[in-house]
Amino acid sequence: MESAQSEQTTASGLRVSQSACRNAVLFRTPRSRRITGVRSFFRRTPTRQEEARLDHSEDIIVNKTWKLYRLSPLYKFSHKASDLRRYGTCLASFIAIERAKGFDFESDKVDKAIFNMNKGIKVSSVDPEAIQIVISGKSKPESESSTVLLTAVLCGVDMEENPINENSDNFTFYPIMLMKSAVKLSQFFITWMERQFDCRITPFKLSPHQLSWMVAMWSGLASDSTNKPIKLVYSVPPEVEGLKQITYSIDPHDCKELWESIHDKSKTMFTEEEVSKFMSSIETHFFNCFFIRISAMPLTSTGTPVAYCDGSGKIKIFSHKHVTAVLRYLTELSLEQFIQI
Repeated sequence: MESAQSEQTTASGLRVSQSACRNAVLFRTPRSRRITGVRSFFRRTPTRQEEARLDHSEDIIVNKTWKLYRLSPLYKFSHKASDLRRYGTCLASFIAIERAKGFDFESDKVDKAIFNMNKGIKVSSVDPEAIQIVISGKSKPESESSTVLLTAVLCGVDMEENPINENSDNFTFYPIMLMKSAVKLSQFFITWMERQFDCRITPFKLSPHQLSWMVAMWSGLASDSTNKPIKLVYSVPPEVEGLKQITYSIDPHDCKELWESIHDKSKTMFTEEEVSKFMSSIETHFFNCFFIRISAMPLTSTGTPVAYCDGSGKIKIFSHKHVTAVLRYLTELSLEQFIQI
């Protein structure tokens, strides 16, 4: 049996260790992935009608810190208004019952839960109608007014195909869920969803390889109006005492200039070679300045003018213009994982 540290060669000729492949499930060449995230990223710009629909959706999603989740297909999920109202009533009742059992919630009382369709997020005809769930209640026992305690958005953006076509009458597939809530309430919400729709909801973690692609794709979108630097955070090995991480900040315009010197504008696809060259150039520059090989450390979070992402699945989208592109790329990563399973 080969050792865990032995290397294997990908279709692009890039050599990676087997342990690295296990730690990055989606580490595949762009051609084997058809570079759908990148190709669709540049495939077209939204029409005026789509932009109008996205206005409200952007207000909901942009400039909020979300936790990412993957979902298995929901069984017997209905988009009918009457069923959505019923789901809200059932969820609120479930939370009230669990609270009566003695569980300590962050709120004095959950007033209501609302399920609504959010038509502004749907892009392709294959996409499921996005669903927004809002749970409101009193954040403190002495509060008189209700506040939003949990917001969740179930969506799949610009899907090229539905992997459950044969069972589409019984199942609805949402590749990703964005959720903003206190930990305890989110756990009870997930429990209710799994019981109600016979599904599985798991944290959507991002590998260093996927974060590298995000840096390369979104660093090239820096505009003259942005002041947000490109930030790369690397985790320092525990053997190094007194230092847990290294934060590397770069001027966004420098990153954009570097990316444009590597990527051919006439091509509509990013390649593995381009992303590798881009990251290697950045990491080599850091070594030349500080004599530290950050390339040997895992990339744990990234910040660009478009969005902040970290390996644990936290994401914050800054740009209204690129909401669809960010959600599209996350959708495709989730679909790849679903198809592999």
